[in-house]
Amino acid sequence: MPLIITRNNLKVYIGDNTAEKKFRAELSILLKSTFGIESYTQLQIKEILKVSLNYYIQEFTRICHYETAYYFYQSVLMFHEDAVEIAVKHSENEFSDVIPEGYLPKYRRILKFIIELACEVPMEIIAPTANDRQRIEKILDDLLFLGDMILTCVSLYSEQSMIEDVAEVNFDKNGLYVFSRRHHYNHVFDYISELYGYFIEKSAGDENGIQDLFKAFEDCFGIKYKDIGHIIGSIHDQNKSEYEGFNWDALPSNLERLFGVPYSVGELFFKGLTLDKHNKMSLLDLSCKPYNINRYLYKPIIIWNVNGKDFAFLGKNVWTESIIQFATNAIPWAKVPKEWAENRCFKKYVHKKEDQHDKWLDDEVENILMKENCLYSRNIKKLRTPNGYENFDTKGLGEVDFIIVSHDTRKILIVDCKHLQSRYDPVNQRNDFNAFTIGPKKGKSYNETMGNKVKWFTSNQNLLQHHFDCDISTYSVEGIFIVNTPTLYMFNSEYRIYTVNQLASVLNGTFKDRTFIIHQQGEDGLKLLKINYPYFQKPKYLEINDIFG
Repeated sequence: MPLIITRNNLKVYIGDNTAEKKFRAELSILLKSTFGIESYTQLQIKEILKVSLNYYIQEFTRICHYETAYYFYQSVLMFHEDAVEIAVKHSENEFSDVIPEGYLPKYRRILKFIIELACEVPMEIIAPTANDRQRIEKILDDLLFLGDMILTCVSLYSEQSMIEDVAEVNFDKNGLYVFSRRHHYNHVFDYISELYGYFIEKSAGDENGIQDLFKAFEDCFGIKYKDIGHIIGSIHDQNKSEYEGFNWDALPSNLERLFGVPYSVGELFFKGLTLDKHNKMSLLDLSCKPYNINRYLYKPIIIWNVNGKDFAFLGKNVWTESIIQFATNAIPWAKVPKEWAENRCFKKYVHKKEDQHDKWLDDEVENILMKENCLYSRNIKKLRTPNGYENFDTKGLGEVDFIIVSHDTRKILIVDCKHLQSRYDPVNQRNDFNAFTIGPKKGKSYNETMGNKVKWFTSNQNLLQHHFDCDISTYSVEGIFIVNTPTLYMFNSEYRIYTVNQLASVLNGTFKDRTFIIHQQGEDGLKLLKINYPYFQKPKYLEINDIFG
């Protein structure tokens, strides 16, 4: 039963596996003819993933360009609106009895792919036929499989840049390709997925971000958020559906006519939220650059061409989703539409939020330090000494967010806080990996900066003892990072990275890394793996037959 209707009357399409065999067989022939059948190196696997990604993108694009029926894309809009409503207003656990775990986030992304590609499609309103539902389901089956494989390829490719010897490609008994991870890595990824669900609810952020954004709309553009909602609702009422198109000009025109906002101001505001065939990204960029805001997630007004005329489409749930994303996961990092940045007042608001967002995390860390009754200094550039102050910022080390004395662990912690964007897929998290390990072209990586700090404070531990006025001469110096939200690199980092909700246990010495004991049957007998932190290291196998004789 591919169409699920929840008790809230929300519709979710669950694709079947009919498309898989067709596309896997075709791509398998291409891969075998291009690369042969052998044990591939990681470099060869990278090339295989590139070829596969290109194949999937071409097929996805071909299907969308061929499908011109307006009602198909209306159906996709409806499915997407319902999927977003579940994400924004409900918990996915509410529907775990009918919707597979983990299905909805990927489902929403693939539906967005279709909606954005549809900007390129000259749609036609055609009379429905008796076979339309079956035809639509077949197209969705194909696109959901292809979209899933696009995301799989870009994830594996990104993982390869962060993890040693991770990806595997081979062929099953039917000659069909199989993408997988090597060694114990799947076990670790399953564990990380469990942690992400917990961390999402605990991550530190801007509690007033949404209300502050509404106020900035009013202060800078003279637009009240509730008035926008009134206009959107009126357009939907007039069309008798939120899945019908309307003239884009209706948005700034009604804002001027009903609420006195100059047309030029409304035009600038709504243009910043509009996605069309001119400013949309390619499917490749959509897949590989999810941090770019030129996408439906941040531009909820979509322009489609129907019967030769451009129409705007705007769902109430995707509108809400976009506003939440702007307030929580874009503006604090100075990511806004270029049209909004032309408004000096709004640009000033964005810079203020950018300056504040590191402080949210620092404040949360300090609250924990006070609860744990720790000795610490915050935002420090110099140390107290018997002869005055020693300014270590002149050594090129920069400010240290916190220096913490943990008596329970007998450590002096040199702490830098990093307020990261919420990212829960390897493609996005590669940005974090690069920031920690590579750094900008004309700057140092986080790790290099931390290494310099640890080296200096270790060499000058006597100054720390004077600064804190206590005997810490036998304590070790350790550099750590505190983040607001988890990132993949924290499970394999050079310097330990902890989320803010782990900090108390780190300070009192109760934090424990998980250890994995994994048994694998190989050709030469049963192999035992004991995996400790760091988790993403190529393992050394122990033969159980050798251990027990």
